[in-house]
Amino acid sequence: MFVKRWKPVAYKMGMFGTRDDYIKDQPAKPVDAFSWIVLLTAFISVTICTGVIGSLSVFYVEFLHAFNNSKAEIAIVPSLANGMYDIGGVLAGIMIDRIGCRASMVVGGLMTSVSIAVSFFAKSIYFLIFSLGIVSGLPKTKRPPKEEGNEKVSLKKKCTQCCPFDMQLFKTGRFQLFALTSAVTWSANYLIHLLIVDFGENRGYSLVESSSLLTTLGVAAIISRFLALLVKTFHKFSNVVMFILFCVAATILHGCIPLSNSFYSLMAMVATVGIIFGLRFSYFMLSLIDLVPMEKYSQALGYTLSLWGISVALLGPIVGEVSSLTGSYDFSYYCGGVVGGLALIPISVYIYFNGWSLKLDKGNSLTEERDV
Repeated sequence: MFVKRWKPVAYKMGMFGTRDDYIKDQPAKPVDAFSWIVLLTAFISVTICTGVIGSLSVFYVEFLHAFNNSKAEIAIVPSLANGMYDIGGVLAGIMIDRIGCRASMVVGGLMTSVSIAVSFFAKSIYFLIFSLGIVSGLPKTKRPPKEEGNEKVSLKKKCTQCCPFDMQLFKTGRFQLFALTSAVTWSANYLIHLLIVDFGENRGYSLVESSSLLTTLGVAAIISRFLALLVKTFHKFSNVVMFILFCVAATILHGCIPLSNSFYSLMAMVATVGIIFGLRFSYFMLSLIDLVPMEKYSQALGYTLSLWGISVALLGPIVGEVSSLTGSYDFSYYCGGVVGGLALIPISVYIYFNGWSLKLDKGNSLTEERDV
């Protein structure tokens, strides 16, 4: 406190340098001009437009009634929109490097709002694939972090942060296995988001009741993320093992969803799945910290999210085609559970035979030797 208070005086007296040196040491203040525009576009993009993309499974039912296309074609819209949210970070890095952070936020908010508004006048599902699936998903991509006090970060560094190209990550077997396992299980369990509303209507429930299932799933997943620290105090297992256990639980419950025989039992099962989803995501983030050093964390996260986005974008048409062939969503849910279970076998075998640490060492989650 003493040094901070007397440092400006010391600069003026020439003890630490000139006044220009003091000014250079101070962090740059943010520009206040047009801040309300940034806040407005951020509100539109995050609160409204992101909610539309997250609720496309509700619109999926309406698209089935409005367009004479197959379920595989219609399923491209929600799966591609959610997939682009994860895999479009490179474009965000280019925009920030060229026009700045604030201008990119303004452009992103306008692109998202305009694309969703224009989608109201769509005459074909292919127009919706472009407007809702691609254009509205790109502006909300995961943006790379910017350096403190400096927005002019090189494009190479931004692209490296949001989409990793460090070959050392590809040489780490444990991380690669973890990333592939999380991507496959995440995309397999994404079926519940994509199909739950239409699944409820096929069971004879109203659109309001079916939509409430999706709301229950999302709310339970959000609340359960706050329970991760509480759960962590009751066990002695490593974060990776807990992540796998929650993946197993989510996979089993996912395959059991068609077995529910009433609306309330279905809602209870969906809420339980949402809680498991939230805890699994929390332990995914903790496991990633254990597997890679912090200086490579953003690269590892970007790589894993890209795998998630690609798998989710490819899953929609496949699920739609399977549902069209079988005439029911039950088989799709069973297949999702089977695929998620099969994806957990390699990493479980690896842990069993290679001695991956199963327990925490004196309360420290970083028990594994960093390979990267």
